[in-house]
Amino acid sequence: TQSTWGYFVEATKMRAAFASLLLLAAATFVGCTPVAVQRIQIRSSESSIVVPKYLLIEVLTDDLLHFEVSSQRDAPKQFLSKGIYTSQMVARKDYPGPSEFHDTSANGFRKISTKKIRLEIDERSLLITAFNIEHVPEYVLTTFTYDRLVNDEWIALRFGKYWTTDIYGLGEHYMEPYGSMNGNFAGLDFKLATNPYGNAMFSIMHDGEWKGMSELANFPIMYALGPKHENYALFVDDVHAKEWFFDQDPFRVQMKSSELRWYLLAGQNLPELRSSYMDLVGRSPVPPKKAFGLWQSIFGYQNWGHVDHDVNSLVNPDNGHQRFPVDGVCFDIYWFGGGFYQNLPEEEARKSVMGNLQWDARRFPEAPAHIKRLKEQGLGVLLIEESYVSVGSNGYEPMRSKGYLAKDCESCDATTLGTNGEDHWWGVGGMIDWSHEQGADYWFDCKHCPLIGGCKVDTAKCAGMLASSSITARNGTTQAAVAAAALRGSAQTEAPQAELDVTGFWLDLGEPEMFHPWVYYKGYTTDEDREYHSHADIHNLFNLLWAQSVARGFGRNKVQKRPWMLARSGTSGINRFGTGMWSGDIYPDLRNMASSLSVQKHMSMVGIDYFGSDVGGFHRNLESDSDRASDYERYTQWFANSAWFDVPVRPHGWQPDGSIDIQTAPSKVGDIWSNVFNLRQRYALIPYFYSLAYRAWLYGEPVVPPMFFYYQNDLSIRDAGHQKLIGRDILVAASSTLYQRSRGVYLPEGRWYNYHTKMAIDSKGQWVSDVPQTLSVKFGEETNDVFILPVFIRAGALLPTMHVDTLTKNALGERWSPRDEREKAEQEVATQLQDTLIIDAYVPVSFTTNSFDVFEDDGETVAYQSQQYRRTTVTMSTDTDGVKFKLVTSSGIPADIKTRSCFFKVNFASNSTQPFHTVLVNGQSVGKVASVDDFYKAGASWVYASDSTIFIKTSQLALAGSPTIELRFSSAVTVADL
Repeated sequence: TQSTWGYFVEATKMRAAFASLLLLAAATFVGCTPVAVQRIQIRSSESSIVVPKYLLIEVLTDDLLHFEVSSQRDAPKQFLSKGIYTSQMVARKDYPGPSEFHDTSANGFRKISTKKIRLEIDERSLLITAFNIEHVPEYVLTTFTYDRLVNDEWIALRFGKYWTTDIYGLGEHYMEPYGSMNGNFAGLDFKLATNPYGNAMFSIMHDGEWKGMSELANFPIMYALGPKHENYALFVDDVHAKEWFFDQDPFRVQMKSSELRWYLLAGQNLPELRSSYMDLVGRSPVPPKKAFGLWQSIFGYQNWGHVDHDVNSLVNPDNGHQRFPVDGVCFDIYWFGGGFYQNLPEEEARKSVMGNLQWDARRFPEAPAHIKRLKEQGLGVLLIEESYVSVGSNGYEPMRSKGYLAKDCESCDATTLGTNGEDHWWGVGGMIDWSHEQGADYWFDCKHCPLIGGCKVDTAKCAGMLASSSITARNGTTQAAVAAAALRGSAQTEAPQAELDVTGFWLDLGEPEMFHPWVYYKGYTTDEDREYHSHADIHNLFNLLWAQSVARGFGRNKVQKRPWMLARSGTSGINRFGTGMWSGDIYPDLRNMASSLSVQKHMSMVGIDYFGSDVGGFHRNLESDSDRASDYERYTQWFANSAWFDVPVRPHGWQPDGSIDIQTAPSKVGDIWSNVFNLRQRYALIPYFYSLAYRAWLYGEPVVPPMFFYYQNDLSIRDAGHQKLIGRDILVAASSTLYQRSRGVYLPEGRWYNYHTKMAIDSKGQWVSDVPQTLSVKFGEETNDVFILPVFIRAGALLPTMHVDTLTKNALGERWSPRDEREKAEQEVATQLQDTLIIDAYVPVSFTTNSFDVFEDDGETVAYQSQQYRRTTVTMSTDTDGVKFKLVTSSGIPADIKTRSCFFKVNFASNSTQPFHTVLVNGQSVGKVASVDDFYKAGASWVYASDSTIFIKTSQLALAGSPTIELRFSSAVTVADL
């Protein structure tokens, strides 16, 4: 054996015993101070192809252990000094070590323990048994054994089933039966889909019919749950394709690799396990605030008129409907002159400009002026890009000549896709080697940077990349005018990019969709400088390295705005670069939407906090009247679901010929009143979503977790994907059946408030039947029934909200000017509430104290990462006198605001009519008014808005004084009446 500080002990019983005594005396430490990372190496005494030669263990914390085994090579020599190699998926390596450590050896068994985990290792076979010793009584987590399969290509990690009843995580995997939102991975196996390398898009077939495309995205993190308190997580730190088998005991994960590396994560519950995993692979940064709004999209906008057609229908409707808040427009491949060449000869496909990433001057002339106009309407721009560079684009030759494209071999030229009968729908050319850091940075500096405000372009360096295309595109576009406009001025220029400033990048085809399996990449090195250059080594990292290069480019160029990306594929760790994901080219069927919601359940567990689908479905068929009728209903329901669960909310669909017959904007398809209501409801809660984004960044908490995440011991919801949580306080029941207008909802134990009616229900962990999915809503002078999802709020919740009405432009709270008297009245109310902290509070049932942290910042820049944000902790407590709120605000942005007004909407359930008779603000009584109309016209005041809701509005309160707001009970009313 080799001890943690490097003493080599010969394999004799006497010296092994002496080493164990030495370790026990010198390395055992009890207390809260970490004893540094412990590294242990054990050599097997058995020689066999299925028994590893060595076992390496790193004890990183009390409940996080790192392992490596191999039967194909000797242990790396630098293990004691550098530790176990970690892949590009892993972010954190500076762990403090355990607070308590023991290492003993006797009778052929090695025992290693921390305060929370004990390992028992057979030193002959290197079989590992792991125990959770934090729990009383202790229990076995699992066993780990190495296996090398018969064909000698695959190696496997086998781990015991024991008590495991439920399995989650693993990434994006389509599950049978078709259309189910429920289920987990227990009892299933996951083999490779359409290629032997892992990530892929593949077709879904149901009853012999094609049902669109689904994504396979490998995230090698698995959560195992037992029937009671049992749980652990397993993260396999290997980037190669994997197959998982949960239909056998022991379970098995297998891959083609020379060694096995994995982490064991232990904890008391799922929140602890996920937090530990997110700490390992990197937590999600806070997206731009606009990411939480509506982003209008279609494949694809053909010109500015096509864009204006949709935007005007949203923000300037002429059909009697009200405005929609909207935050941006997504541009598919036509923005840079892309097109479809699959039915054309290869000679024509070579004229593609895929990879230009400059505005097509013919389709989209005067781009700076149009983008400026969109900004004035409160809209950002999200631009699609692919990793392919056509030979006809201006980026091909500079990238090829510098060796920045994937090659046919180490000394060969760039590989060429789309020739010799291969699919060339996008053109003929090469693919960017994202593992080549210098090449990826060159691409960012010359392609992304000109599109980003505040990013300076080196014109000498990028001259070739921004010149007109070497071959004129099929549509006649040369883009020379755009290139010249982007590069006018001195050698480095910033002003033109400010005019072209985009909000984010849409990374498409990142599985990668097309590739040559023999290609050579720059690759990477692991321990002992072993090099990895093959496609198998890069495939599942492809999208992660792409996103990393974009985030790195923002940082290198000192761009202050936040990198924000939307990707179709990825693996563990891609989220830490500011990347969300969507579910691919989804079929327009509510059953497919249901499958996407099932996928989201697992994506939340693997760290993708921002996930969504193409609202309405990508491939929509409107050939018949029945098709159009079902499309109307389907879109209405889909949009309602996405308005709760998706980030961003992004309607999208296939419209390649530019026809306006197939609509995607919520102002033009589906029940428009339902769409506008559900979207405004989403915008009202953006401060809540945004605060959850901060908790994801600071603590690794999920934004849209599955129900079982916070109710792990409620076995009735272990499979549930049909209901989700927003944070831990909002429960939303999805809808995936055409024309469904009510459904049952399961409420975990406790008091819950119906969000729409404010009616309270005290649940023992039970179903509530026939919850309505329609609501009568007043729009101006008109009242309409709208489609809704059942929503319940946990008692004790404190939800920060924003005021939303017809004049709300976007997630930043920007507003339109009023057009008529009704809108002027709305503007007067909004003016009163400007910069007001609005809290929707739900009174708990007993003597409790609840709190919520409200986070606010500039919504756009990375200044928050330097603690430039405001954190306001709102607490709510109930006692014998009534209900009390308190605000504690930390310093932050904007620093010059010393006072603030508050608006509390206090929802309660009571056996008594109007149980509160007095409201105190900082101990001083506030006047009660007679009606809600009077309330909005008055200054500081309060009113019974309904029998179960009180509105309270304060004057400007000094933030430094931790202001309080109190509701006092009427005589003879006590907390027991709530």
